[in-house]
This record gives sequence, structure tokens and C-alpha cells, in this order.
Amino acid sequence: MSVSTGNSDRFGARLRNLCLVLGAIFFLSLYSYGAIEHARRVNLDVSRVDQAAYLGYAENLYDSDYNYVSGRNRMPVYPFLLSFIYQPDFSENDFFTRSKYFNIALSASLLPAIFGYLDNASASFRRWAYG
Repeated sequence: MSVSTGNSDRFGARLRNLCLVLGAIFFLSLYSYGAIEHARRVNLDVSRVDQAAYLGYAENLYDSDYNYVSGRNRMPVYPFLLSFIYQPDFSENDFFTRSKYFNIALSASLLPAIFGYLDNASASFRRWAYG
């Protein structure tokens, strides 16, 4: 008498996928909580490091109808994205606060996307490398 393992294999795969999803939700929640607390308690000064430069770049992009070219070597995509949340009536502190939360949301959405891409790429590499 042979026992079919098809159902148990499917159950195991579903259980593994459920654990991965729940783990991802847990770690993203933990990451988001830590990032929000850091934004509220630690990162309070816009003039720290080069944060003001990126905010100014985004503001100049918005004001020039996206024709502004920075005089320094800055990554252009991040200020471009920040320019979408900029409003002319924002104070510097309002824009800084909104950009911190935008950055947290951006990173929390990019982390799973990057993980999925790298997981797929590593599976393709393993198939190629090991036959």
C-alpha cells in the first residue's frame, strides 16, 4: 500500500509560504517602528549631514518645472521623488518631516521588492551554476 505525499507536500509549501509572509510582515513592522521612532527622536535637525541639500534640490526641481540641474554630484532620483511631496506653502520643517516619513515608506516598500528580485536572481544563478 503506497501513501500519497502530494497533499502533505502542498501543505508544507503553504505552511512555509505563510511563515515567510508572516515573518516579512513582522520584520517590516519592526523596521517601520524603529525608523519612525528614529525620525521622531533622533533625526530632528535638517542641517545635519546633507539633508538640507537634498530638500533644496527637490524644491528647486519643483520650482523650475523639473529643469533644474544641480551643481554638485548628487543622486538625482531621490530629490526627484521628494519633489512630488513638496508644496510651496511648506515650511522647511514641514517638508523635512514629510520627507522623513516618505523615506520610511519608500524604503519599507523597496526592501521586499529588492528581496524578491535577489531571491529570484539567486535561484536563477543556482540553476545555472549547479545545473
